[in-house]
Amino acid sequence: MRIAVLGDRNLRVLLAGQTMNMFGNSALVIVLGIWVKNLTGSSGQAGLVFLLLAATGFLAPATGLLVDKFPRRSVLVINDTVTALSGSGPAYFFLFMEALEAAAHERGLPNDIAHKLTLATAYGAARMARESHEPLAVLREQVTSQGGTTAAALAVLDAAGLRATVSHAVAAADRRSAELAAEFGNP
Repeated sequence: MRIAVLGDRNLRVLLAGQTMNMFGNSALVIVLGIWVKNLTGSSGQAGLVFLLLAATGFLAPATGLLVDKFPRRSVLVINDTVTALSGSGPAYFFLFMEALEAAAHERGLPNDIAHKLTLATAYGAARMARESHEPLAVLREQVTSQGGTTAAALAVLDAAGLRATVSHAVAAADRRSAELAAEFGNP
């Protein structure tokens, strides 16, 4: 049985957008908690962040009054950028992982081994970044031997403009977030 109201394209797009927004918000809550834990070393303070973020659901009407104290454009720009980074970010990593897995398979590794090695590499890099207090650039330098295989690969990525491509991708997601907000009533 088809629900008639779901036949409206605008409503379907709105519901899809809200669903993606919920994923982005969930990622934001998780990332903020982890960041506070890493920054302070305190699980209690990370728990407090989770509690405060959960409380915002109950306090939503009052938070609107608080947000109104800030320039609306600033609040929206921050929200669009957070959506572009945390809401869309997992897909960026999945795409890079797909490319690593495919490159390994092209060079003769069986699919299952290429997949497992890709996942282990991504997990290890994320864990190293999470547990370290060093900036990501320092971690990259620490795992790159001068004149070695990693340096050769990074030179290709730099020459291909990876940083600029990522910057353009995040900017595109940021712009699209703003467009969707404007289209569905959050100018």
